[in-house]
Amino acid sequence: MISELGKIECVSRIIAVCANRGLTPASGIVLQEIGLQFEQLYLWTLSRAQIRELTESFFDTDDFEMTSLVTQKVYDDLLGLCIPLTPNNVIMYMKILFVDGNFIPINRVDILQKFLMDSLRRPSDSFTGSFNYRNKIDIIAEFSKLLLREERGYFTQKDWLNFCDEFKARTLLGFNSNSILDEILEARIFARSGERIFFRYGFFYSFALGSALNSDQGALDEFLQDRNYTSVSDVLDVVTALNPNSDRIIDALGSDLVRALQEFQEQVVKENFDPLLDALWASNDKEDEQTWQPIAKAISEGPEKPEKIDSLKSSYLAEARTADQEVTIKKFHEIEYNLVIIKKNLVEVLKNVNDVDRDKKVSAYESLLKAELCSFQVGTVFAPELAQSRFYRWGAIAFLDFNKAAKDLNPVSAEAISNVVVSLSRSVAIKSRQDLAFQKLGGIFADRALRTVSVGYLEVLNFYHLIGGRAEGWEKAAEHLLEKASPGSLYLLIMLRGILDELKHDVVRIGDRSKLKRLVAYTRAKRMYVVSKPSDQQIANFIQKMSKEELIA
Repeated sequence: MISELGKIECVSRIIAVCANRGLTPASGIVLQEIGLQFEQLYLWTLSRAQIRELTESFFDTDDFEMTSLVTQKVYDDLLGLCIPLTPNNVIMYMKILFVDGNFIPINRVDILQKFLMDSLRRPSDSFTGSFNYRNKIDIIAEFSKLLLREERGYFTQKDWLNFCDEFKARTLLGFNSNSILDEILEARIFARSGERIFFRYGFFYSFALGSALNSDQGALDEFLQDRNYTSVSDVLDVVTALNPNSDRIIDALGSDLVRALQEFQEQVVKENFDPLLDALWASNDKEDEQTWQPIAKAISEGPEKPEKIDSLKSSYLAEARTADQEVTIKKFHEIEYNLVIIKKNLVEVLKNVNDVDRDKKVSAYESLLKAELCSFQVGTVFAPELAQSRFYRWGAIAFLDFNKAAKDLNPVSAEAISNVVVSLSRSVAIKSRQDLAFQKLGGIFADRALRTVSVGYLEVLNFYHLIGGRAEGWEKAAEHLLEKASPGSLYLLIMLRGILDELKHDVVRIGDRSKLKRLVAYTRAKRMYVVSKPSDQQIANFIQKMSKEELIA
């Protein structure tokens, strides 16, 4: 066919498109035999830098901060939705964000809702009584409940037709089942492979199911009671985004997480285990030992009975795989899985809810802090293994590259293990900031911070959330936490490093940057003068000194 087309005078160019499902370029078609030479081009997914270029072309501006914010949102949201960063997907996403000459940073549920509406909308939708795009979204949502009940990830055309027949009989709506299926496939909401049909992306299914549960409170209660949210991700994120003033989900998840935390503390590590609490911020080599000795002592004394920790470690080190040991492995997996999955869902729900009782929000946040503490505690228990292994995993919690913290040290030495624990404390805090530090939650962060009397690891997490979210008045709450930390505390150093990380970020606005600089000066003055709360003059002196030294731009 290509040979014959090449002989037609009016055909000036032939473009052949081949979809590649692998990770390497597909081999080109050998056409030399018929006298045709094709130029081969490969279309890869876009990089973050290329997304920034597209952002700048959409909106002609010199506002570097705004460009960075849009780039970050498009990049993070598409990856979070597991949608490939193809030019088509990136441009589609930007078109939804770009409204009347401005970028409107709406949440991913609203964005997907707009995408589905635009994809399924037809000119005939404007006629009264037509089976329009809203009806199509409703039928997709209802169908997702069927897939959930039957625990199926795909279906056939026959399954679809049978469902539509039942749906039409129940609702007395009239539509062509095959035509609707073709439209959904054309809109790339469903995809087909042979006889199997499935949702093209996992979040499409989550959105459909969340929409269905939002309008069916009985099904939602059953979904929560059976804890199906642990196996179907992002559904509760959708429900609370569509109905942000309902408190039933935050109540259910909060109770589930409290039970999971109690089980963790009974079976694995006690809540009050905090290995860095007494560690010193060393100012010279002579004090180094005072930094890692208290850490080593806290670990050696053990967060729990030695036999229980030995059982935990041996389970994951694949030692003595007896029948009893397999039961232990299963038990620890279940504890860890509950913590991670419930925490992830509660984070999404807390970000979405609006007019919900403040005490419920504060209680949910406190539980999330304790869940993050559990990740730090688990890593501490396994610190000797992390010091020797590039990759270590405890169920759904993966620890990567912590052996670098013990580089050039004996991996079984107290100093190496202490370095791993310090590195771990920062990594957990940074990851927590990425997941939870949203401006909308700033009031919760500040409320918790201003009630602080002494600083432990929970307060460090709270500090990272404050400086990451940067809601109105955040700097006062952050300064209060710095005041409550001891001048020689290692946690004061970890909070300082968190501030410096924020200053390296490309989306910190000028006003917030000056507040972060003040916190750096506050910490340095507190450390230098060994006081709980340095004076304004002492802080000003350090700000001036940093400006002269050009330490912070």
